[in-house]
Amino acid sequence: MLLTDRDGITHFNYFLTMITRSPEGEAPDVWLAKLRQTVALNVEAFERTESWNELAKWVWFRQHLEDARARWPDAMFQPAQ
Repeated sequence: MLLTDRDGITHFNYFLTMITRSPEGEAPDVWLAKLRQTVALNVEAFERTESWNELAKWVWFRQHLEDARARWPDAMFQPAQ
């Protein structure tokens, strides 16, 4: 549950749970797409305003989100038929 990051700081690993436990009734692919959109919008906004601390946090978050996603099979994130 706790991970030590490359910078030596330990954090709670909530990423796997977050991407696999979408809000009630929402398909995992839809939930993940919304998460990615939120991250992209924040990265863009903080980069544009040169808010480097905030930008660094969102880039860190994006990397961990994508690392967690890569641990799950692609089929889990296919649109519902």
